[in-house]
Amino acid sequence: MFIIWMIGLVSLWKINRLNIALTYILAFVAFAWVRSVYTGDLFLAEVAPLTGPMYQLFALFMLTDPKTTVKSRTGQNVVVLIIAFFEMILRLNEFVYAPFYALFLVGPIALIVEDRLQENKVDKRADQNLKNVEGVP
Repeated sequence: MFIIWMIGLVSLWKINRLNIALTYILAFVAFAWVRSVYTGDLFLAEVAPLTGPMYQLFALFMLTDPKTTVKSRTGQNVVVLIIAFFEMILRLNEFVYAPFYALFLVGPIALIVEDRLQENKVDKRADQNLKNVEGVP
């Protein structure tokens, strides 16, 4: 298990996506504490899934897929925090595949929001360029 985590984290560091995995891991641990306080379960029992192969695949490969993540680092971190939060809510409601559902719910919405924000920026630049051109005699 340790070797897989190390290879995955080094690979993410080399492709400049380590922030996504680390943010998710820290958020998972923080939300595991919240779950343990809320449910009365042991903290280690709530953190334990993070050591399994499903979470290794999820944190190291699924969350960091370039085609399905927003472009900005800040956006990536915010989206991963939201995914971890939704996962916590789903886990509290005993959904077995909570991380996958959370990613499925949050990921596409984040990409749509990013696309709309990008379109607005392009529209504003086009309007500004049009005003500049019109202002030139």
